[in-house]
Amino acid sequence: MPHQIFTLPAAAAYLQLPQEELKHLVKQDAVPHHKRGSDVFFVNREIIEWASRRILTLHGRPLAEQNKQMIPQGRLSDFCKPEWCADFSPRTAKGALRDIAALAGRTELLYDESDLFRQLAEREEQASTALAGGAALLHPANHDPYLIAESFCLFARSQSAVFFGAPDDKPTRLFFLLCFQDIPRHLRVLARLCRILQDSDVAERMLAAETPAEAYGLLIDEENKCFPPTERSQ
Repeated sequence: MPHQIFTLPAAAAYLQLPQEELKHLVKQDAVPHHKRGSDVFFVNREIIEWASRRILTLHGRPLAEQNKQMIPQGRLSDFCKPEWCADFSPRTAKGALRDIAALAGRTELLYDESDLFRQLAEREEQASTALAGGAALLHPANHDPYLIAESFCLFARSQSAVFFGAPDDKPTRLFFLLCFQDIPRHLRVLARLCRILQDSDVAERMLAAETPAEAYGLLIDEENKCFPPTERSQ
């Protein structure tokens, strides 16, 4: 429902942000919003795009606080399987998106490979999902309930350097794909992956691993270090 409308309290709950923080962002004109008289409201698609971009740019304490604020939504191993992860050799950024969409087809949870490719390309046209350090967190431009049967994520390691618009201007070689049916879970996993990848050398170690399955194990181990499974908040 790309044009669903939210009040400020509903938008704060949807984005998993404190209401006061969202009010401050509105005052600073730092979040897309609309006014009807004295009432503030938000459009679904606009705030989803904004929230994803915001998380990708967070670092250090703000990123840690974002993770603490979020409602538990499961662990990476709940959505990602080692057999869904692979090595590939794209020659271009567009080729990487096409190959990732094909890899997603192997999960048997994707309804339309060409539509996923189109939506990934649309999202990258808005702003690159690449992080400094060699990883990108791909996700569709829209969260279409008719695109996938259930939520999943996967990754692919590029055997060649792909320039993907990373903020450090270095090539990207580790591509994660996040396909989630609900926005809170998408934002939760996005923030968690950002924290894991920024706070450790796991991306480098995943690239050096002998097999994709070994790289998957390193990712899960790192999640367990950053977010111990015994903690209720995780």
